[in-house]
Order: sequence, then C-alpha cells, then structure tokens
Amino acid sequence: MAAQYTRASNVQSFVKRASSQAIIDSLRGMRSRFVGGRGWLGPGHPYRGRDFTQRLDKRSYVPMLGALAQYVAASTFLHAFDGWNYVSRAFDSIVRGDRRTAIHLAYYAELRAGMSLLASRGIGAFNQRHVSIESRRSGVHYGRSTHTFVWDALKSWANATEGAADIIAHIYVDGLTVAEWLAKAGVSTAVQTLLTRQWLKAWSIDLDLYANDQQTRNEMSYRPDSISWPDPPALNPCRESIEPLLRTWEALEPSTLGSAHILDRHLLREALDFAYSRTRGRGPSGKCFEAYIDSLMPDASAALRDFLKRVSSPEGHFLLQQASDRTRRPATPLPVMSRAILLLRLASAAGAGLLANAGISLDDLRFWWERKVTELALWPDPGGPPTPTDLWAEIDGVTATIDGWHRATPAPTPRESCFTAGAEVAATQFQRSALWLLSNP
Repeated sequence: MAAQYTRASNVQSFVKRASSQAIIDSLRGMRSRFVGGRGWLGPGHPYRGRDFTQRLDKRSYVPMLGALAQYVAASTFLHAFDGWNYVSRAFDSIVRGDRRTAIHLAYYAELRAGMSLLASRGIGAFNQRHVSIESRRSGVHYGRSTHTFVWDALKSWANATEGAADIIAHIYVDGLTVAEWLAKAGVSTAVQTLLTRQWLKAWSIDLDLYANDQQTRNEMSYRPDSISWPDPPALNPCRESIEPLLRTWEALEPSTLGSAHILDRHLLREALDFAYSRTRGRGPSGKCFEAYIDSLMPDASAALRDFLKRVSSPEGHFLLQQASDRTRRPATPLPVMSRAILLLRLASAAGAGLLANAGISLDDLRFWWERKVTELALWPDPGGPPTPTDLWAEIDGVTATIDGWHRATPAPTPRESCFTAGAEVAATQFQRSALWLLSNP
C-alpha cells in the first residue's frame, strides 16, 4: 500500500494531522538500537545524511514516512539539547560583554526549543517543506521558510482545542506534576490548556518578531555592531552577566531527575495564580485565595503553601520577570535569553514525557549523552557521571565561588567579571541542565 502524502491547505490542518503517538511508536521501535549503543539512526538510514532536506523540498518527492518519523523522534531530544547549548553560548557572550551575539544565540535557542516541541507532536521542521506525520504510511507537507513556519505552527498548536496541556503533566513539584496540582485545586483541563497556550505564546514571542520582521533579524545577524545610533548604555557586568548567571543556575538546580526545583515551583505558582484569576474573576490574594491554596493539603507542605501564597519568596523569579519584558529591541539580551530558557524547560518536559510513554529511560540513551559529556568537558572521566543529576555538584561549587567573589567585589569592572566567570569552566555549561531535565523522576 502506497504512502498517503499530500499538501496541507493551511497550517491549522497541517498541525491537526500530526500524531505524537507516531513518535512514541517510533521511539519504541528504536529502543533496541539505543540499548545496544548503536546510535540514533543506522548507518544506512535514508535521512541520516545532511542533504535530505533538499529531497524533501522537491515537489515530486514522497518521503519514507516511517524512517522520517524516526528522524523526527530523535530530533525532539537533539533540538532541545542544541537549544541548551545555544543558551550556554549566549551566557559565554554576555559574560564577555557581547550583547549582540548573546541576543542572536538566544533567538536560535528559542527556535530550537520550538522545533523540539513540534517534533514531540510529530511535526518535522526542515527547510522549505515541513512534514506532519500521522503514521508510518500517512503524512502531509506544508511549505514555508523555517523561521516563519515554527512560529505559525507553535501558535496553531497552542490555539488548538486539545492544546498542549499535557506538557505540564511532566513538570514535577514535590512529587506531583503541575497538572496534578491544578487538578487537585479543581482546575479544568480547558483552563490548563489556556495556561499552556499563554506560556507557549509568551515565551516564543521572539520567533514572531524575527520571523515576520526579516529586517530586524538581518540587522541582528548580519550588520556590524556599534554602527547604529544612539549607542546602547554601558554594560553593567553584575546586572547583565554575573547576577543572571547565578539566578539562572539557582532556578535550574535539580532535586530529582527531571526537575528544576526552584523554577518548577515558580511555574506552579504562576499556574495556580492564572487558574484562580481566570475562574474567580479576581486577583490571587485575600482569604479566598488562601483557602484555595490550603485545599491542596495534605499533599502540599506548609512550606510549599507559604510559597504559593507568597508569604515566602513573594517576588516572581528573575527569569519570569525578564521574560515579561516585551521591548521590541531590548538593550540587553536578558529578556530573550529568559524566554529561551523557559521555552526550553517546556521542550525538555515534552521530551521527558515522550521517553516515559515509550518506556525508555535516559540511561538507555547513554550512547549519546556520555559522548556529549566528554566532548563538552562536562565531566572529568570518559565514562560520564552515574546519573545526570551528578552534573550539578560542580555547578554548586562554581556558583558558590562566584557568589562569594561578587559579595566581596560588588562593583567589578567588565574585565574582572569576565575573568572570574571565565576562570570557572563549568559556569556557563547549561547543557548539563538539558540532561537532568530530559530525564524522568
């Protein structure tokens, strides 16, 4: 029976045809390769080479959808990891005072996060022609430039009736997922869908800006720095590099596999605030809101309830504050970097969910991540760490050192700031967080 491969009339129908089950089934079929350490795709795989996107772009070409589903399945994790790698390079740049490059890299981190999220749903973002996979023998294609396509497809997916609410079913706080906490609070699936819709759109907004404003994208990517007028304000090394570095690591510290303990707590608080305001028609404060949070007992500890009521740590996290800045051309890369990190948190949760549904652990993928750990100098020994969370220990020591220096030197020069962060090899290695966030607790 010939494969059914047709053109979608619009991006909405293209997205609707995609099947995450096709990706789960492909991963299950690939597990024996993973466990045997034989790589993501075999040496004779038709889509392992670098030129296959040129074939996909040809009108007459009908892809082998089963093989393409395997490629898309693998790309879910690889796009997410590459996105975290771009975040690392963005921090490298801003620590050295290079705002422009940091914005450029943060944008591509956001783009990779979007591609990873779409891949988890069965959508392959390629060159000029993209593919929505329904099954091994059925799919549709849709033509548009990659930058424009990723934003349009993400927006369409977020707007769909079923939405992307299952992402929050793989973000854990104190033993329960964000979805489970919301359900305990009586929040409907419809409101959960509205929540994830808001997050996806808010944290991928730069894809809209740069996809639809090619002039701005070209200016950031191809025009010489320091030629525009007026000049940006002088760099504040603590406010723009050292403090963001410390606060981001603080957010991403794992308590278990699959967690970013502080960030995930803040996401849960944002989710409950959103749901309460949406359903009650008033802001999250007062006696009624306290009773709403107390309804989470006995699963929510007193400490967690105090946090959710903003009795402790009342301010929103640095990343969420920065991400809310929608300035069209920000003087600092921090808003774009923060949105990229938050979108990558969602992409990593989606990837962890795929592994769980396919019955695959990150340990099954050691053939891949042990090599990355070695190549990127994330671990001293070739064998890699026993578990990805062991990668945190070095970060804990490095951030403590930098924080101590910062307290003793509250107003360093850019050179002092650059030297201190650069001297600590692990300081900007945010690829580490990709590995524990793609795991399941």
